[in-house]
Amino acid sequence: MDEKSIDQNREITIPVSGVEEEKVAENNQDNVSAGTVDEYIDQLQRLQAEFSNYKKRIEVERKSFFLIAKSELISKLLPVLDDFDRMANNLESNGRCDPDVIKSIYKNLKRCLVDEGMEEILSVGKPFDPHIHEAAGVEETDRDREGLVVEEWKRGYTLGGKLLRPSQVKIGKVVKKTNSE
Repeated sequence: MDEKSIDQNREITIPVSGVEEEKVAENNQDNVSAGTVDEYIDQLQRLQAEFSNYKKRIEVERKSFFLIAKSELISKLLPVLDDFDRMANNLESNGRCDPDVIKSIYKNLKRCLVDEGMEEILSVGKPFDPHIHEAAGVEETDRDREGLVVEEWKRGYTLGGKLLRPSQVKIGKVVKKTNSE
């Protein structure tokens, strides 16, 4: 009998040992539970869809939260903007601006920012710290002030312990004079 005449769908029974019988039984169990594999796949697809929907919902909530936070901050800054408008109108009408008005606007703006959690970095007289200071210059000083911030050019700020902007500072440094001087 040639190989082509063998029926491919016919079941062949082969005698097996005890260990091999267990393997055959496990394989048969896997075939029987093919329906449960489909159930697992269906559950997995549902979980993936739920997770995808969850991610989309969280993103929408995050954007909504930031919009609310921005609108609250802007609402707090609107009185400062009103003060600037009044100052500009006063400047146009009589050609001058009262320095007390400018100081008042500055204080209002600063108060709004501090209320939101902004903190100033106090630098002058403190040791230079590259994590919060940006060295913008060096000034010759005596030994007592070496490595200290001697002047602040631009104030630095933090928010919630995170650096918003480093302070731009001038640092004191002792310059050693050579014998020829």
